[in-house]
Amino acid sequence: ASETTIELTDLLPSSTYSVYVTTDCGDEESNPTATITFNTLCDVISDFPYFQGFEGGINCWTAEEIVASSQLWGLTEEVYLYEDLSPVIEGTQAAWHTYNGGESSRLITPTFDLTSLTNPYISFYYALGSWLGAAESLTVQYRASVEDTWTELGTFTTPLDQWVLDSIALPNPSATYQIAFVSLGIDGYGVGLDAITVYDAEEGQGGTDPEEPQPCDAPTALSASNITQTSAEITWNGTASTYEFKLNGGEAETLTTTTKTLTGLTANTAYTVEVRAICE
Repeated sequence: ASETTIELTDLLPSSTYSVYVTTDCGDEESNPTATITFNTLCDVISDFPYFQGFEGGINCWTAEEIVASSQLWGLTEEVYLYEDLSPVIEGTQAAWHTYNGGESSRLITPTFDLTSLTNPYISFYYALGSWLGAAESLTVQYRASVEDTWTELGTFTTPLDQWVLDSIALPNPSATYQIAFVSLGIDGYGVGLDAITVYDAEEGQGGTDPEEPQPCDAPTALSASNITQTSAEITWNGTASTYEFKLNGGEAETLTTTTKTLTGLTANTAYTVEVRAICE
């Protein structure tokens, strides 16, 4: 080229390219410039179900700091759960974020076009190992476009002794949709994330990967009975072996029964209860 600008075309999406320049001196060339490297943008994902097990790295995902100088999300081959090492759920790698107290990082998916899905959902396995009672928090967020602020879909703080499968409905689907996983270090054992699937709940998760997580049935017939000034009995129906229980959106409690007795309530006060199955 005889100019100092060149436009590169026909590049592949989600690919890394390296460039250097030399001067044509006629019979020979000058020494090359320093080499620069850049990545092309990823395609918008519109084929579902979409599965990410991090076997090829954090490909087309973005990790960013929330608290300055925080360690970013990376990869791991195993995670600690109550002082015991546990292998990842799928393949040989999972995403992982540090346990360092106060550090926070957001892991952002590629952009999805969800407009073809009737009932879009995301499912994922997560691990929150505990050290002396301390465990990190994991918050799931979404935004319908890059101009929007992030909106919380759910937060998980209960220490775990195993990987847990969860699924969340994706509201306000758009052609420029992103989902994020935010970790906050609290000096536990860090946050693990693996086997993520975005799918249409009307059609099932599909796919051919035998390790893709399958959703379990949501609890039904949630009700309150035996209500007094300071107590109430909460019951529901379900087929799962464990459940996550929240009162007024507070900290989640893991239960192995379909009954929860509430005590120490305040008279003439409204309370909100949420129950979800923990899929295994």
